[in-house]
Amino acid sequence: KRYEMAFWATYSVDIETLIFLLKMDLKERLEPCNLHLLCDHSKLDEAVTKNQSKSTISNLQYLQSYCTISPQVEKGSFHPKILFMASEDSILTFISSANTTKGGILSNQDLIGSFSSPNAKDEISGEIIAIYRYLRSFSGWSVSALKDLDAMAGNFPLLLAADVSTSILTIPGQDSLLDQMQQGLPADHTLQKINIYTPFLDSRYEAVYKVSERFEVPVDVISPQKTFIAERTSKLTDDVRFFKTAGNGKSTFHAKCYEFRYDDESIVFWGSANCSYSGILSTDRNAEILVRSKLSLDDIKSLWGDDIVDPSCEVQYAKVTDVDSEPEAIRNVTLLSAVVEGELIRIALDSSEYAGHPVAVLSNAEIVSLEVKSFGSSELLVVCPTHNPVIVYIEDEGEVVSNKLFLN
Repeated sequence: KRYEMAFWATYSVDIETLIFLLKMDLKERLEPCNLHLLCDHSKLDEAVTKNQSKSTISNLQYLQSYCTISPQVEKGSFHPKILFMASEDSILTFISSANTTKGGILSNQDLIGSFSSPNAKDEISGEIIAIYRYLRSFSGWSVSALKDLDAMAGNFPLLLAADVSTSILTIPGQDSLLDQMQQGLPADHTLQKINIYTPFLDSRYEAVYKVSERFEVPVDVISPQKTFIAERTSKLTDDVRFFKTAGNGKSTFHAKCYEFRYDDESIVFWGSANCSYSGILSTDRNAEILVRSKLSLDDIKSLWGDDIVDPSCEVQYAKVTDVDSEPEAIRNVTLLSAVVEGELIRIALDSSEYAGHPVAVLSNAEIVSLEVKSFGSSELLVVCPTHNPVIVYIEDEGEVVSNKLFLN
């Protein structure tokens, strides 16, 4: 099946892995190859900063021919993992716990599921509608990505007209993911226990504590953590146990899953959110997505097997650190987007005041200063160099004072 456009939301991205996916699969699946990627702004900065060799710059220049890559800024992290593809008459979307990295695509232990609507002009699943509207809610997409998202809604009117599914849970929003999970549980069944599969926990284990406090049933936490250290003064109850994932030594357990077990079935919420304050307790720090599924106990066993965990581990308690203090800022301005418009580059910033001047990394790895034509309200217009600019950022007296952006 060939698709005409694709939208990929991810926390982190590895440039070499993205090129591998384009060459091995996506170029054949997309005709024309029209991929839009949205990434956490700090992780995108990492991806384009870590290596500015000529080969890396050449790779970025290659990507400019096939995709846009844009940053999304959140109070905490932009953390969903969604691949959304559309053809003339159908839509296919994947939800996963995996990032667009070598580990996420090739080796980590992650969860992935899909939703499809093969005749999307006549009928679209409520899950796909909810996922589309969630993707469209983000402001970080490139101009061309937003145009394609709107064009998709024009081609598939049900994306805006039909009802969304309540099985898709997202933040930011009015309710935390923990509240939404509770709202999605059956009121006429007795909850037996909760199994939480998570690679990361907040330092105070506050999310685990809140789950235990709210539901008052045994809670098992399954995680690849080498040690379990909680920075809290009050201990967790004896009904909360911690297990280390067995693993095979060659991959990292990266799945996020919340299993609410009843007598004969389980309600499972899976997706991107770790069992942390930002992941399931806050309403507005992270961007996250979970999917609600109903599974039999045999389904659960086939998913995790019998040897997912080692014997339970003891929790160590450490001195509470001051989590309210903010880390020292290392950037004085955040670049939100950078787009070539003819002979100019339009750069959007998060502030109307900044120190320094814009620079670009060219396709030959040369770094050049950019001539500013105008500076309006949180926006720069600069002259586009003739020799294929690939990366832009702000520099002040030789120091990088902004994030670095892939130039769309």
